[in-house]
Parts: sequence; C-alpha cells; structure tokens
Amino acid sequence: MKKFLLLFISLSLITLPLPVSASSISDLEKIEVDNFKSIGPVTFYYNSKTCRLLMEDISIIDYVQDTSVAECSLLDKGKDLFKIEYSSGPSVDPSFTLVGLYGGRDLNGTDMAIPGDGFFYIWGHTNSLFNKRRMYTIRNNRVAEIQTPYYYVGQESEVLGQISLYRSRNMEEQIISIPKGGKVEIVLKDGSYYLLQTSMDILGWWKPAKPIGPGSRELKSLYYAGD
Repeated sequence: MKKFLLLFISLSLITLPLPVSASSISDLEKIEVDNFKSIGPVTFYYNSKTCRLLMEDISIIDYVQDTSVAECSLLDKGKDLFKIEYSSGPSVDPSFTLVGLYGGRDLNGTDMAIPGDGFFYIWGHTNSLFNKRRMYTIRNNRVAEIQTPYYYVGQESEVLGQISLYRSRNMEEQIISIPKGGKVEIVLKDGSYYLLQTSMDILGWWKPAKPIGPGSRELKSLYYAGD
C-alpha cells in the first residue's frame, strides 16, 4: 500500500531535473546540528558535490540560534549558491533558513536534505499535526513549495474516541466505525480529510469532528506539536 501511494505521488509531480548523483536519503552524508530530549536529533543531509559545510562543531546540543550550517546549490556546485542557517527557536521549534531568499525563513522541521536533484526537502513533527514532509525549490530568488497531491502521513495511531470512516470525502456513505482503543494507520492528508487504514486493511476517509487542539484529539498520534 505504501509503495503504491509513494509511486502515485511521485508520478503526479512535475518533471524533475536530472540529479547530480544522490538517489535516496541513504546516499547522502549527514551531520547532527542539534539534539533535544523531547524530540531527538535535528539532522542535515547533504550531497558533498553540491554543498560545503560551514559548521565546525557537529555536536551542538540544545537551543542553537542562527548557526550557519552549509553553503549549497540545488544542482551544480558553484552555481546559484545559497547559505543555510539553523535555529532551535525559543522553545524547541527547530527551523532552517535559506539566507537572503524570499520565503526562505523559518522552515520548520527536524530534518533537511539537499540531494542535488534540484530540490530540497524538510520534514519532522514540529509546528505541525504530524510528520509533515515537504518539497521545495528556488525560483526567481524565491523559495517555492512543490504542491504534491497529498501530504503523506504514514503514522500508526490509537483511536481515542469512536470514529467513522466513509467511502468518499462527502462523508455520506459510512463504511465502518472504529471503537475507542482501536488501531489505525493515518495514510495521507488531503485538505481537512485523512485517509485511514484499519487493522484489517480497509481504507476510508475521516475528518476530525473539531479542530485538533488541547482537549480535542480523536487520534493519539495526531496532535499539534509546537506553540
């Protein structure tokens, strides 16, 4: 199921430029730029053919402010270079900034990757409802998010209160109810709707009854992490 969804999302994206070399996260080098007891390490993944590290100490712990991480280009080293800074924020709000680029400030996430394929990627469950994976590029000195058909979630969760799944997003034809204590996988997010998969591999659409916040959570792993 996951492989099918990822393939579908990949085929729905705009045509990608030819990568320099890295084809997956495992091909990239990495450094730890921060670490928190509550959320774990903050990691920067990079292609040494397109990025030059600027950090000297790769073991910085807790509350880092505006630290230069690397100087990179998205495709060819030495062309259209930009500098990346990292900040832990005032209260565990890790974010990356592309210095001097419009829209490039405070891109929240616990991980950033620049593989040399013309894009950069940020993910992590911080200032978001789930581990939000985003894809960006640079156009006319502006950081632009590539809008994919859905946000992939891929998180298992306990049901905190009975919920119902529906055949479509009009929420008219109910498929199944899942009782409190049941288990689901949150597959993807589409606007205000979530595609859930039951323990018996049944798929259905669900929409939170109320905006998710303190005292209003129907799925345990779906909550706002941040201020």
